[in-house]
Amino acid sequence: MIKDINGLGSLNGSRGRLGSNQGTDSAPAQKTDTGNTSASSAKNEVALSNEAQSLRSLESKISDLPDVDMAKVDAIKTALAEGRFEIDNLILADKLIESDALLGE
Repeated sequence: MIKDINGLGSLNGSRGRLGSNQGTDSAPAQKTDTGNTSASSAKNEVALSNEAQSLRSLESKISDLPDVDMAKVDAIKTALAEGRFEIDNLILADKLIESDALLGE
């Protein structure tokens, strides 16, 4: 996957340059009028690694998921209404202690 980044990083109005290094030898070469744009366009592209592409795909999939599992919420509501929902006080106390320890660090 390749993204075009023309014009990014322009602080002083010149495209593709940062800072005030105009006229120095370390500045990137500008496109010439010879019509050969393949060399200059390669400098304006970024190739994402396979890992970055995978992360972008996973991020997209995660953003499509609901924030709350409504099926689980409905099941708990029904169990509460019918008196079938049981809470283990020892597990609840352990989880509270764990969360307090995490917040205290």
